[in-house]
Amino acid sequence: MATENITVVRDPQSPTATFNTKTRVLTLPVYNDAMSKSLADGLVGHEVGHALFTPSDEATIMGAMNSIDPNNPAVVHDYLNVIEDARIERMMKAKFPGLRRTFGEMYTEMMDKNFFGVADKNIGDLPLVDRLNLHFKAGLAGQVIVPFSAEEKIFVKMMEDTKTFDDVVNAARELYDYVTQPKQDQQQPENGNGGGAGDGNDQGSDGDGSADDQQDGDQGAGDADGSNGAGQQDQTATPTLASENGNNTMDQSGGDADSEKKSQQQGATGSGAGLGENKQQAPEATTNNAMSKALNNQRNTNAAATSLYRLPKINLDKIIVDFKTIHDDINAVRTDVINATAAKNLKKFTLSSRDYVQTLVREFERKMAADEQRRSFVSRTGTLDMSRVHTYRFNDDLFLKSSWVADGKNHGMVMFIDWSGSMHPILENTLYQVLNLVMFCNALRIPFEVYAFSSVCHSIRDIQYNHHKEYHKKLAEATCEMFGGYTTKVDTHYNEIVIDTNGHANLAPFSLLNLCSSRMSKNQMRNAMENLLLLAKPRGINLPGYLGLGGTPLDEATVAAIPVVNEFRKSTKTQIVNTIFLTDGQSGSYLFRDGGSPTVRAESGHTYTPLVGQDTSSFLRTIFRGETGSSLTGFFLVDRMYGSSVFWSLSNDNDQRRKMEDEFLTNNFVGISDTRTLGYDTYFVINASVKSSSNKDKFFGNAEESFMASAKAKKSTRALLSQFTDTIAKDFVY
Repeated sequence: MATENITVVRDPQSPTATFNTKTRVLTLPVYNDAMSKSLADGLVGHEVGHALFTPSDEATIMGAMNSIDPNNPAVVHDYLNVIEDARIERMMKAKFPGLRRTFGEMYTEMMDKNFFGVADKNIGDLPLVDRLNLHFKAGLAGQVIVPFSAEEKIFVKMMEDTKTFDDVVNAARELYDYVTQPKQDQQQPENGNGGGAGDGNDQGSDGDGSADDQQDGDQGAGDADGSNGAGQQDQTATPTLASENGNNTMDQSGGDADSEKKSQQQGATGSGAGLGENKQQAPEATTNNAMSKALNNQRNTNAAATSLYRLPKINLDKIIVDFKTIHDDINAVRTDVINATAAKNLKKFTLSSRDYVQTLVREFERKMAADEQRRSFVSRTGTLDMSRVHTYRFNDDLFLKSSWVADGKNHGMVMFIDWSGSMHPILENTLYQVLNLVMFCNALRIPFEVYAFSSVCHSIRDIQYNHHKEYHKKLAEATCEMFGGYTTKVDTHYNEIVIDTNGHANLAPFSLLNLCSSRMSKNQMRNAMENLLLLAKPRGINLPGYLGLGGTPLDEATVAAIPVVNEFRKSTKTQIVNTIFLTDGQSGSYLFRDGGSPTVRAESGHTYTPLVGQDTSSFLRTIFRGETGSSLTGFFLVDRMYGSSVFWSLSNDNDQRRKMEDEFLTNNFVGISDTRTLGYDTYFVINASVKSSSNKDKFFGNAEESFMASAKAKKSTRALLSQFTDTIAKDFVY
C-alpha cells in the first residue's frame, strides 16, 4: 500500500477515519498499543480501501441515501455501508493479495473478542443485513457459517457481484425494499444452524477460497482513477456523510450519541413513515454498530497528536560549494612556507596511514572474496564430456560442468562531516579518519564524495547586515531559493518579510562543502588532501570565512543527503551506495515546530511516522534510508572522558550501557547496530583521545601521532574494520 499517493496521519482526537480528497491525507484514530498487528494492519488496509475506492463527494452519498429512503438516513447509511465494505475489501484483496490473510486474521480476532456482539445469539435469528455483514466479514474468514434462505441467497450473489458504487446503491435499495416487506412475504432461512450460501465462500481462514476472491480479476483496480460507475471512486468500510471540507469519513466511533441519534431518526418515521401502508420498519445493522463501538473502545485518546509535514525540494546548486571553488580559495592564501609544510605533512601522513589503509583494504577484499564464493555455483552445460563417455555403464553424469559467479554490484561511498564548533576538539582526528577512507576508496577505485555540512552558508555570505528589515528580507528570499515550496510573506506584527514554509519541514540555510571527490584528477586529489591536512591544523593560515566552524545543521544535511545520494548513484551508475556520517551526533535544528508526533511525506510520496521515543535526527535517518536504499554508517569520535554520557543517550538499559562502555574502554570503540531506533545500519563510537607513545593527549600534544597510535593497535583496528567492511563489501564488483 506504500505505492499509493496517500498520506496517513494519526490523530488521537479523531473518533473516525477521514480522507481529504484534496490533500490525499488519510486521518486515522490512534489505537491502543495492546492492539494486535493483524487487527491494526487490517484496519489500515480497510481505511486505505475507502480512500482509494469510496466516493469522495457529499452529494453522491446523500443522493444515494435519498434514492433509497430519505426519511431513514441512519439505517440506509448502514445498509450502504455493509454492502460497500464487502466491495472495497474484495477490491483491496485483488490489488494487495497479502491483505487476504490480514483480513482473515483480523475478523477471526474480532469474532473471538465478540466485536460483532453475537456471542450469545443464534446467527439464524439475526436480521438479513446483519447476517450479510457477518458472512462477508467473519464468514469469509471461516469463523462462522451464516444461514440464508434460497431467496436471501440472491442478495449474497448480488453483493458478490458489486463492482461500482452504483452497483452498491442498487443492491442496498433491493435489500432495503426486501426487508421492509411484510414478514409473510419474506422467506425464512433454510435452517438455524448453517447452510451457508455462495460457492465455497465460507472456506479458508484467509479467504482464499471465497467467491469474492475468485472474482477479483473482474473488478480491476481501474476504479481508483475514478471510472467507477457515475465517474466516482469506489468505496469501502463504514463511510459516513462527507464533511464540509471535502473529507470522506468512515464512521467507526459507534458511540452512544450515534445510537441515540439513530433512535430519534427512526422514531420520527414512526412505524413506517414513508414506507407505505403494508411495509415494516427496516431493522438496524446491529453487528455494524457493535463493531464500531468495539473499535471505539480500542482508541487511545491520550496519545500525542500528529502533525503533517512535507520535505522541501532541495536546490543543490544553492547548497553545494564545489571542490574547485573551495581549494582555489585555500590555495589563494597558501604561502611558500605553507606549501612546503603541506607537502611534507601529506607524505608523513600517507606513510603513517599505510598500514591502517592496507588493513582496511585486506579486510574488505577478504569479505568480498567470501561474498563472491557465496554467489558461485556449478551447473551442467548440456554438452557431453567426451573424456567421461566410456564410464557410461556406471556413471550417470557425463556432461561438462561450468562454474558461474553471479554478477556483483558496483559500490560507491558518500561521506558527510559535521563542520560545527562542537566538533572542534575532535575535528582533527575526524579529518584523519576521512583521509584514510579517501585513500581506501582510491585503492579500490570506488567512486566517492566527501561533504562537510556547515551552518556558515556560502550562498548568503554577501548579504550584509545594514538594516534589520532589509537583511531579513534578503535572507528570506535566499532561503526560498534553497528550499522548494518555501515562499515569503509579510509578518503584519513586525511589518517585515518572513518565510512561509507552506507545510514543509522548517530547514535553516546551510552549506555542503564538497571537500573531496573521485571526480578529481590526480593533481587535484593530492592538492585536496594537502588542504584537508591544513584544515585539520589551521595554524598560520587565513582561511575563507565560509570554511569556519558554525552550528550543527545535521538534520538539514540528512534531508539534503537524499537528493545528493540519489544523484550520486545516477551519475556514477553505482548500484549500492554506502553513506557515512562523521559527527558528534547532536543537531541544533527544529524541523517540526507544531508539536506532537510528526508525519512526514517525502518527495517520492512515501509517508513516514517516527517510532515511539525516536528523536528527530534518528527519524530523518530512517527517512533517508527509505528514500535512497543506501546503507548508513555513523562514526562518532568522542573523547574518552565523555564516553559514558554518549552511551547514556543511546540506551535506557543500564546493562546495555555498561556493556557498551566496557567494550569502548577495552577496544577504544564500540559498534552499535540498532536500525530501528538510531536509523543507522551501524553506529561506531570511537575513542578520539588515545594517548600516543609519547604519552601526549591529543588536546595537549600531537593529535596525528595519537590517532596513528590508535590505528596501529591491530587487535582493535581489525575488530573495527571487520564490522565496517561488513557493511560495504556485500556483492562488490570492481
